Amino acid sequence: MTPSLTPGAFLRHGFELYRRNADPLWRIVFPLTLACEVVILLVVLRSIPSGAEVIGGTIYVPAGSSLGAFNAARIFAEVLFGVTGVLASGAMTRLLVASAAGRPESPGDALRHALARFPSLLWVSILVSAAIAGGTLLLFVPGFYMVGALAAAVPALMAEDRRGFAALRRSRELVRGEWWPAFCATFVVGVVLAAVGFGVERGLELNGSVTGFELAHAAGLLIVEIFVTPFAVATVAAVYLDLRAAKEPETLPVAYAPGPAAPPAAPADNPWL
Repeated sequence: MTPSLTPGAFLRHGFELYRRNADPLWRIVFPLTLACEVVILLVVLRSIPSGAEVIGGTIYVPAGSSLGAFNAARIFAEVLFGVTGVLASGAMTRLLVASAAGRPESPGDALRHALARFPSLLWVSILVSAAIAGGTLLLFVPGFYMVGALAAAVPALMAEDRRGFAALRRSRELVRGEWWPAFCATFVVGVVLAAVGFGVERGLELNGSVTGFELAHAAGLLIVEIFVTPFAVATVAAVYLDLRAAKEPETLPVAYAPGPAAPPAAPADNPWL
């Protein structure tokens, strides 16, 4: 069956992929995010100046105190959280595309696959982010174009081992002629992820101790990463899967099944992965 290449179809397929694979996806993202948050809390809490307090979500320190160590700890936290997110997204993408190709992998296998390609995964993620950021600085339109054109870059790496700029070229090749639906689906899940994250941040604008604020902040991020991020990753994977199934059906010798039924096992010579 040839998939429908519309924004709604991409989103529906993404949600179905998420629903069908929720348990293994959570088994990837939960331990990674939890371990990351524990390390971040240990570092950040040790850097809080004595007498600091939170008022309306902003940290205030007594006169003469410095936030230098705390700010450095927050920078470390952002970097570690971003790197962990790249690894988790790569592993979840691998799990989803392997399942669609008829070769389901365990969360551990998908994570090992992502770890083995982590330098390439990080590099492709940096390239995509830089292209989008650079394009956005040029009156926004080029940035919007990059959001759609590079949507399939990470799946191309995790499914086909296309590394570096080859992953970006592969994404543009698949998206060519279908940029608008790819952009819309990717943009929508990005907005959803940002809106939920912003809502959590606003809801945690507590007053009182910095320790309580940081613990609440960590709990909120954990909830977002477990329940919302996998849907965003699944939608991006759906964009890649649908585009490839529509444009290169000969490379998918198993039944294409975006619906509730899981695809059958792939033959040993399946060239999809």
